[in-house]
Amino acid sequence: SKESVEVLMERGLVEVPGTDQFTWSHDLRLRIPTTFNMVQEVAEEYGSKISSPHLLIKATESSKYMTDENYDRLLKVYRNNNPNFVYREIEGGHHLHLNSPHLVAPVISKFLEKKFDMPDPENSKFD
Repeated sequence: SKESVEVLMERGLVEVPGTDQFTWSHDLRLRIPTTFNMVQEVAEEYGSKISSPHLLIKATESSKYMTDENYDRLLKVYRNNNPNFVYREIEGGHHLHLNSPHLVAPVISKFLEKKFDMPDPENSKFD
């Protein structure tokens, strides 16, 4: 939407010092390794270690950034290793949270309000 573009431009454009030009900035958090830029086996190993509450919201019209098979494998790892994993698909595209916050906010709110069983630190998977 036009409003979403305005938000992204406000957040992403920075003035080039000493000029009347602008450049696109980037979020340094995008340089942190994610399951989208790892070898599948490494992503699955990392995914198997997540024990904190974990919400994954997938916009139905956005890319999975991996093959369907690898995506399904990773979801299976999350589900099999973390009782606090919640997966939801919501109708929309990549900027779902900007274009349809009324669809995303209730899912996030419900997740944040949920009382999760936390793992026993004495039996940590990282030992």
